[in-house]
Amino acid sequence: MTAALEVRDLSVRYGGVVALDGVTLAVPAGELHGLIGPNGAGKTTFLDGVSGFARPSSGAVVVGGVDCTALPPHRIARLGLTRTFQTLELFDDLTVEENLAVVAAATPAAPTLHEETEEEIPLPSTAARVEDALSTVGLERCGGGRPTTLSNVDRRRVALARALVAEPTVLLLDEPAAGLDPGETAELAELLQRISAAGTAVLLVEHDMALVLGSCATVHVLDAGRLIASGSPEDVRIDPEVLRAYLGVT
Repeated sequence: MTAALEVRDLSVRYGGVVALDGVTLAVPAGELHGLIGPNGAGKTTFLDGVSGFARPSSGAVVVGGVDCTALPPHRIARLGLTRTFQTLELFDDLTVEENLAVVAAATPAAPTLHEETEEEIPLPSTAARVEDALSTVGLERCGGGRPTTLSNVDRRRVALARALVAEPTVLLLDEPAAGLDPGETAELAELLQRISAAGTAVLLVEHDMALVLGSCATVHVLDAGRLIASGSPEDVRIDPEVLRAYLGVT
């Protein structure tokens, strides 16, 4: 079965600096994967290269069987890949609902067929998609307010809802637990597991090791732009290269 996201030998260079060096990994539909590594390892560069915000110097990015390596971000999003950012990038002069509606309007829902009759199911309206995404992250009552009035955790939920309203098949998350307390992080872990269980391929970039090792089916580890390990949380936890490069154990 074709993975929802396939990254093959991906490299990103900025002048003479190799920020990402031949990274290969895959995330199947319905799985939650983690991507970890020390500061400067290339995690955000990887997300940028996959989502079109950085042009790969070599390699390939395939979403749902479609090679999108040379496509701009908006074209990749329409193929089913969306992402969040460390800085959230919310539109603070718009309401929460408007933040989501902008994305929903730019990424039309894909038509689906009824399993028994094979008749095309009517597409949901933009308002319905916004309402569903806000409900998923628990912000049903916040749609009319602006992001500036919300707490850090709720602003991060808005960013996640804005990615979900595009109805992605692949979801990339860049440090969504930053600034959250342990209780909020536990709620995030449960939410991400529900999202992946519903069929979305989720790749989580995060410094919170407890979150990644406790919730991800597979963990990938970057160091100096290279992938040094991939495996179950249990295997990664004891991998000698990971202990040396990320956990500081010699």
